[in-house]
Amino acid sequence: MRIHIFTENIYFSGGVVAFLEEKGYVVNVVSPYNKRYLDDLNLNDLVIFHFYKVTPSLNLQVLKLSGKIKLLLVSSSNLKLGVICNINKSIDERASLEQLFHAVLKTISSDIYYQEQYNKLSERERVILIDTLHGTKVFVTAKQLKLSEKTVYAHKINAFRKLGVRNIQDIMPLKDLIFERNRQVVLKYTTANSIGFAE
Repeated sequence: MRIHIFTENIYFSGGVVAFLEEKGYVVNVVSPYNKRYLDDLNLNDLVIFHFYKVTPSLNLQVLKLSGKIKLLLVSSSNLKLGVICNINKSIDERASLEQLFHAVLKTISSDIYYQEQYNKLSERERVILIDTLHGTKVFVTAKQLKLSEKTVYAHKINAFRKLGVRNIQDIMPLKDLIFERNRQVVLKYTTANSIGFAE
């Protein structure tokens, strides 16, 4: 088992590496922007992905790793990456080293991925969520979908509930990642329908 820490924060990596090496683990610290390194990861590897700031390119790296390796996300509590990722565990960046080590042990022994909540959304909830993230007013969305404003609000509330967030501010930091995830879902759906149609 190899442990890789993807972070730009030298204080975080220094403290975690020293702590994990003291416990007998071999740890590599990698820049999250090193794309070639991602290709060398295998199913038994553990990646600790530290988000101390939100950048779209880092978010897209997590999407690529999602469900392919054991993934422990360390981020601020308001960054709800489980919304769009299959992860083993996530922990708040303010946790103690002991709590982080406990999370590492749980992630190593876990074969269970928390399925991303985004897949639970209905097509209509996804459309309304994307419109909301684009800043489209409710009355405009209602008119486009030929629904009442009350129905649009209900779908929006249901989408938030399924994603485990209270309001749009909770998922705004993930906006670019949700757009990318939605593009993948639409592409998969379109491809599946065109193959079925061709037969």
